[in-house]
Formats: sequence, structure tokens, C-alpha cells
Amino acid sequence: MTFKNYVKNKSVLLIGPASYLLDFPIGEKVLDYDTVVRINSGVDLVEKIPQFVGRRTDILFTTYDRDDFNGTNNRKIGKWIKNNVRHVRITPAAINQHFKSNIEMFKRENNNRLDFSII
Repeated sequence: MTFKNYVKNKSVLLIGPASYLLDFPIGEKVLDYDTVVRINSGVDLVEKIPQFVGRRTDILFTTYDRDDFNGTNNRKIGKWIKNNVRHVRITPAAINQHFKSNIEMFKRENNNRLDFSII
């Protein structure tokens, strides 16, 4: 499915990895939306504090930077699949050469397991 199909005529909830979520928990309210979008590490909070951020992620916006502290992004892709992420949007290579290498790394490590598009 294309990114456009995930959001066209849908109610969309955009959730970032922000500390304010601890003061305004949304928990299972995410189920009231057709599409739930998270940004970068926001998807990691689903396992850590689901009572505050909910459990669902349909679309993940990411720069796909390698995170050596938490392991490789290949492990992250496995986690995203486990958490039912349906589509990944990646920062365009046009911004700089660093993002171009992130896109190529994602393609190799994803190995067609997750649907994705470039912003």
C-alpha cells in the first residue's frame, strides 16, 4: 500500500517522542484514529510506556540513523515488524549525502520486509 493510501481521507494522529506525553497520556485513545504516525524514537516508546503513548504505529517517519548504543537498525526493523509498523517514510537523500547512505542502508537491511517510501 502506498503512503497516500494510508492517509487519504483518514483521521491521522501524529505522535512524537515528547516528554509532554507523560502529562497528557493518550494510551488506547490511539485506536480512535484510522492512522497512527510516529517520529523516529517515538516508536520505541510503544514498548516502554504504552499506557502513555498507546501501542499502535501504522507509519514511522525516520532518518534511519544508525544507533550504535541500542544496536543496529537491522534489529530495529525487526522490532518495527514485531510492533506491526505498516509503512516507513525516510528522509530524502536530497538533504545531504548522509541521508543518501541511510536510505541505502535501510534498503539493504529491510530486504523488502516493510513497505517504505522516501519523503
